[in-house]
Amino acid sequence: MTETTVTKKSKNQKAPKLFPDELIDQLLAQVQNKDAESILGESG
Repeated sequence: MTETTVTKKSKNQKAPKLFPDELIDQLLAQVQNKDAESILGESG
């Protein structure tokens, strides 16, 4: 039984994307332009 569970897990290695890569790139660019304190301050 362990062999079948391992094969099932190996098929599902790719996790579904919650956000498109373009959006992630935009967010990363915004974060890199600010320091941690300003980001934490904006979040409330």
